[in-house]
Amino acid sequence: MYLKTMAMILRRDVIAMMIMLQFLGACSSSFFARSSGVSDSVARDRFEQWVAQHGKKYSDEANRENRYKIFRENLQHVEDFNRAGNTSFRLGLNQFSDLTTEEFRATYTITKMTPRTSMNMTGSFRISDDAPVPECVNWVEAGVVTGIRNQGTCGCCWALAAVAAIESIIKMRAGELLDLSEQQLLDCVTDNAGCEGGTMVRAYQYVLDNKISGENQYPYRGAKEDCAAPAPLTQITGFRTVTPSSEADLLRAVAQQPVSVGITASDLFRAYKDGIFRGTDCRNVQNHAVTIVGYGIAPEDGSKYWLLKNSWGDSWGEGGYMRIAREVPDLPQGVCGLATDASFPY
Repeated sequence: MYLKTMAMILRRDVIAMMIMLQFLGACSSSFFARSSGVSDSVARDRFEQWVAQHGKKYSDEANRENRYKIFRENLQHVEDFNRAGNTSFRLGLNQFSDLTTEEFRATYTITKMTPRTSMNMTGSFRISDDAPVPECVNWVEAGVVTGIRNQGTCGCCWALAAVAAIESIIKMRAGELLDLSEQQLLDCVTDNAGCEGGTMVRAYQYVLDNKISGENQYPYRGAKEDCAAPAPLTQITGFRTVTPSSEADLLRAVAQQPVSVGITASDLFRAYKDGIFRGTDCRNVQNHAVTIVGYGIAPEDGSKYWLLKNSWGDSWGEGGYMRIAREVPDLPQGVCGLATDASFPY
C-alpha cells in the first residue's frame, strides 16, 4: 500500500512538473518572440524598399551600412510602438528613418528660435469673444491653403509657416490663392537666423514693410543667400499674436483663418504616421513651426484635435498634415506647446 501511494504521488508530481515546463516554455517562446526584434533579412528588405522609395544615395558602402543599422533601430522602435496599440496614433517610416535623434534635431529643427518679442503689433484687429466658432473648421477643404512644401535640410520652418498663413489670408481677402516666396524671407529677414531659426512675427513684419514676391519669381533653394531685389506681388496689412497658453483664444483665431504656431518636434512627432497625436515626449523647448489650418472632432470617439500643415513633404504624416490632440486636461500650453507662440497676419 505504501509503495502504491508513493507511486501515485510521484506520478502526480511528474505530471505537474511537465505542465509547468510546458507553461514556462510557452511563456519563454512568446517573450523571446517579442524581444528578438525585426530579423536582419526582413529589415534589409524593408531598407532596400525604403531607399528606392525615397531616392536615397550614400557616398560609399560603409556609410550605407551605418545608415542601415540606424534604420533598423528606428524600424524596431516603430514596430514596438505600433504593436503596443495603446495610443490614438501610429508611427511609420519616412524620409528621416536613417537618422539618429541627434542628427534629425541638428538638421531639421530650429536651433535659434528667438523668444516672443514686445514689438508693436499693427492695426486694431482683435479676436472677438462673440465671433462664431463652428464645431469643425477645415481651411484645406475650403480651398484657401496651398500645397505641402518641403523645407529640406534648412531649418527655415518659420518662413514656411508664416508664408502658409499669408497665402491663406490673401486668398480669403482677395480671392486669389498665390504661391508666395519663402526664399525671400529666408534671404531678407535679417532679424531672424536663416536656416538656424527665427520667428513668424519677424517674417510678418518684413512682409508688412516690404511686400512679398511669388514663388515663381523668387523660388525656394533651401539655403540662405544674398537678398535679391524682389518683385513685390502682395502684402499684408498687419499681424497679431494669440494669448499664450490659451487654446480658447487660439480656437477663435483658427475659426477665422489659418494661424502659424511654434511647436516641439519630438522623436514621436518626427515618426508620426496617422491618427490623433498625443506626444508624451515633448520637451519645453520649441524647435519647429507649423501652421494650424483647422480643427475638428473625431467621429469614432469624440476626440478633439487641431489640423496642422507641416513643411516636411507629403510623405510625412497624413499627406503632410497632422491631427494633434486639442484641449488636453492639465496642458494649457497645448500638446507639444502649440498654444504658447501663435500668430497670424491680416
